[in-house]
Amino acid sequence: MNILKIECPHCRQHFEIDEAERGENYQCSTCGDSFNGREAVVLSAPAWRRKVGSVLFVLALILLAANVSLLVMQRLPKPEPAGAVPAVDPAEFAELSSQVGKLEAKLAALSKTVEAAEKRESAKPAAQPAAANDNADVIRSIFIRLGRLESEIAGLKDSGGEL
Repeated sequence: MNILKIECPHCRQHFEIDEAERGENYQCSTCGDSFNGREAVVLSAPAWRRKVGSVLFVLALILLAANVSLLVMQRLPKPEPAGAVPAVDPAEFAELSSQVGKLEAKLAALSKTVEAAEKRESAKPAAQPAAANDNADVIRSIFIRLGRLESEIAGLKDSGGEL
């Protein structure tokens, strides 16, 4: 018994038949059309293997592309969840803490200087020249700046405290 591989002439579905039954009529299970076995193309072993080889080659390319995609995705930085605090290196955190401490010390010194200046200004007589009013504006602007600096320091402490 010699087995042949034939191809449906309508849809190219492959079938295996006995060579002795090649002249019979067949109905394709895929497209439902009938055909004579002699009308069908007989696939030689090399042609059949080439088709299988082509399919295997395409599958190998698909698998290779999938692996490359996985490798690329693994190397991409993962997005952080919303509201997450980014990770900070302990050495960087210590440096930031040191800078915040220095800023706090400067703020305290500036506050004392401003308080002393306010006391001197309040000790002056009520009738102040125009230059004294300018000094009061400068002092107010210093306090505004100090308030902003305190807010920034508090923000830095809050973000550092959560780490």
